[in-house]
Amino acid sequence: MIQGSIFAMFAAVFWGAAVFQGGLAAKQISSKTSVVLYNFCAFVFFMTLTGFTLELTGSQFLLSMGGGLSYGMGLVTLTYALSKGKAATIVSMSTVTYTLIPFFFSVFIYNEVFPNGIVFIFPILFIGIWYTCQHESKSLKINRTDLFLGLLAGAFFSMYFLFISRVPVDVRQDGFAIMGISSLVFLILVNKKFLEEVKSIKKVGKYVAGFIACELFGTFLFYISLKTGSIAVLPAILSVPDVLTPVILSTIFLGDRLIRKQQIGIAVSLVALVGINLLIL
Repeated sequence: MIQGSIFAMFAAVFWGAAVFQGGLAAKQISSKTSVVLYNFCAFVFFMTLTGFTLELTGSQFLLSMGGGLSYGMGLVTLTYALSKGKAATIVSMSTVTYTLIPFFFSVFIYNEVFPNGIVFIFPILFIGIWYTCQHESKSLKINRTDLFLGLLAGAFFSMYFLFISRVPVDVRQDGFAIMGISSLVFLILVNKKFLEEVKSIKKVGKYVAGFIACELFGTFLFYISLKTGSIAVLPAILSVPDVLTPVILSTIFLGDRLIRKQQIGIAVSLVALVGINLLIL
C-alpha cells in the first residue's frame, strides 16, 4: 500500500505543476481546451505505451466511460466555480468530497479495514489545504454558492476515481483509454470556443506543452499507484501535493509571497500527509 502512496504523491506533484502551467496559459485559452488537448495526448500515450487488450466487458466499458464523463463534469463545474467565486473555498470544499466519498465507499461498501487514526487526520488535512489556498491576510467569508460548487466538483472527481479503480488491473489501460475518449468528447461538446482557441495556441504553446507533459507523466504514475494503493486513502494523499505544488511554484517563478496563513497551511498539510503514510505502513 505504501508503494502506491509514493507513486500517488509523485503523480500529484506533476499534476500540480500542470495546474501551474495551465494557469499561465489561461489568459489565451481556457483550462477546458488545455484538458481536451491533454486527453487526446493521453489517449495516444496509453495506446502507444500499453496497447489495447480489447478485453473490456460491457460493465467495464461503462465504468470507464462513466469515469471519463465524471472527470469532464468535475472539470466543467470547477472551472465555472473558479470563474465566479473564491478559489480558497472552492478548492478546499472540493477536497472534502473528493477525499471522503472514496473513503466512505472503501470502508462501508467494500469493507476495507484501516487504522482508526486516519479519520482524525482528515480534518487536519482539510484545515491545512484551506489555509494553503488563502491569498489574502484578511478573513474569508464563505459564500454558499462557492461551498456548493466546490463540494459538487469534488464529488464528480471522486466518482471518476471510483469508476476507474473498479476496472480490473489487467485491462485498466483500456479503461484509461475509454475514459480519455469519453471525457474528450464531453469537453469538446461543452466548450464552444475550442476550435477558436486552438488557433491561438502558438501564443502559449510552451505552457500548454508543459501542461500536457506534466499531466501525462502524472497520470502514468497515478495508473501505477492504483495497482497497489487503496482508494480509501489515495485521494487524500493526492490532494496535498496537488494543491501545494502550484502555490510553491508561483512563489519560486512568479515571485508571489506566501502569507502567514499559507505557511501554516503548508506545514499542517505536510503533517497530515506524513501522518497518513505512517498509519498505512
